[in-house]
Amino acid sequence: MCGIAGTVGTPGDAQALISTMTALLSHRGPDHQGIHHDGDVAIGMRRLSIIDLSSGNQPISTQDERYTIVFNGEIYNYRTLRSELIEQGCHFQTHSDTEVILQLYTLHGPACLQHLRGMFTFAIWDRVKRKLFVARDRLGIKPLYYWQQGQHLLFASEMKSLLAFAGVPRHLHYGKLNEFLTLRYVPGPETLLRDVHKLPAGCCLTWQKGEVSIEPYWSLPEAAAAWDVPHTQAEWQAQFDDLVQESIQLRMISDVPLGAYLSGGLDSSSIVATMAQMSNQPVKTFSIGFGWEGDELEEARIMAQQLGCDHHEVLFKPEHFDLLPEIVWHSDEPLGDAIVIPTYLLAAEAVKHVKVVLTGEGADETMGGYMFHKIMRLSSYYQKFMPATIHRHMVAPLVARTPEKLLNVLFDYPADLGSSGREKVVRLVNQIGEASPEALYHHLISLFDDHDKQSLYTPDALAQMANAGPSTIEDPWQGDFNQRMLGAQYGHWLPDNILMRQDKMSMANSLEARVPFMDHKLVEFLWRAPLQSKLTLRQNKIMLRDYANRIPLPSAKRRKKAFYIPMENFFHHQSFQQLVDQTLSPDKVAARGLFTQSAIEKLKARVANKDFLAAKQLFALISLELWMTRFNVQMN
Repeated sequence: MCGIAGTVGTPGDAQALISTMTALLSHRGPDHQGIHHDGDVAIGMRRLSIIDLSSGNQPISTQDERYTIVFNGEIYNYRTLRSELIEQGCHFQTHSDTEVILQLYTLHGPACLQHLRGMFTFAIWDRVKRKLFVARDRLGIKPLYYWQQGQHLLFASEMKSLLAFAGVPRHLHYGKLNEFLTLRYVPGPETLLRDVHKLPAGCCLTWQKGEVSIEPYWSLPEAAAAWDVPHTQAEWQAQFDDLVQESIQLRMISDVPLGAYLSGGLDSSSIVATMAQMSNQPVKTFSIGFGWEGDELEEARIMAQQLGCDHHEVLFKPEHFDLLPEIVWHSDEPLGDAIVIPTYLLAAEAVKHVKVVLTGEGADETMGGYMFHKIMRLSSYYQKFMPATIHRHMVAPLVARTPEKLLNVLFDYPADLGSSGREKVVRLVNQIGEASPEALYHHLISLFDDHDKQSLYTPDALAQMANAGPSTIEDPWQGDFNQRMLGAQYGHWLPDNILMRQDKMSMANSLEARVPFMDHKLVEFLWRAPLQSKLTLRQNKIMLRDYANRIPLPSAKRRKKAFYIPMENFFHHQSFQQLVDQTLSPDKVAARGLFTQSAIEKLKARVANKDFLAAKQLFALISLELWMTRFNVQMN
């Protein structure tokens, strides 16, 4: 695991620039720094040593020095690939997975990507053709940013590395600002800086003679279509079991100590239980709690005891909000969900004991584990059987008059709706009878919807939004309602939110995080699997629950709990109040010119009344202001 960076067509000292760029990535790779310089081209990396500790330093070049690679990630099938390449006559200088990619590229060119199983971004410089090839893994587990002006191209694992070059402008992208407030994160391929972009998941970039081209090399529906279809549910389940075990076993390959995050829920417990079966030593596990009746710390502790783990716990405290400025710096982009803080704390604790952890991200997305999946499934039946006239004139008005306390009974969440949450439910019901899966999905995951924004923006900000053009949030998935419901998460929810957050917070602490449920073969299989094996109206993640029952695992039958931070309970604490006062003071709000002070004050008042949605919205605005200040963002 590393951080990589590069500059090609550089107008100046390429070697000096790449030294500065890689220095800003030192947290991603504290063990070694390497640079390759070739005229106006320089590529470099910072290494976190996981595989081949003695001889795996980068960059690595072929023996004829034509090709040179820098690589961030892990290739889990590299041993098999290495053996195959040796049989084909290849000679290796190291035992690293980095050199396996390089040798594959010399034989197959860009088609080498089809052989790789893992998480990665890498860049290969061809000295003879003066060509750069850059690629990102299929699901976007590892990030990559780039900037181009004329013939000059910069790329890096983190945005801050690009900003080492003074020529990269820092102008706010107002269209992406609007999308951030909707989603709590910034959907790619653009960023909140107008001229900086993210290489999309499953894509590769080529630079030659100053020209940049970007091409996809993997499509989930197309790849899934190539799978042989089992004939019975038992066969589907058996293949799922094999793929899960194989994925976890591959991710246990390491030359350094490794462990796992354990929440006590189904996803992480299934991973830890499988690791325990495959290991002859206790699995090191790490959990975090929030000191309230709704967290899962006790469940995690019990699970760790049952599985014989070496268990470690962290308790989130209000004063941990003081870490937010540092966390925003490591995030590169504002993340408007307070879960980013415990994610950081968990990594900080884990790295005291291990250098690698396995985590449970991806199970909810691939098998319909979120509350919004259940709502969307119900809405599809509702749209099918409920006449639009009855919905419009009877059901929607009835919900609008339903008391908040009664709606709370139907609201499967560890917090009361509050006035703003109730209003959002009413707006959801108003559109549920006619909304497309994409529109319904966006409303369900939204933080600020269009109604919220009407009073939030200043007139000047609204004018800038209009100039930025319409929103570019797209989820162009084909198929029936259910395929579109699950497919929507692969466009940006996973690479720009869930996976990006885990990558940035783990690497901020020089810790490698591996995600078994994001193995591309497992993802392809689950995409092809029939919906009833993943999600019904009564149950979610069905195949994973069946797998867990055979381990056996007590949490397989336990009702899912949301990983929820009781933000509304922390509002009156001094650390949080200072954060609000420092970032959203009347003077700062007026100077920034984006939001009206009246809207900010209404949010504060709602949070003081323990309105959970308002607390989330306020946190997002705090993160945004911290990001704009730290990255010196220009407003025009």
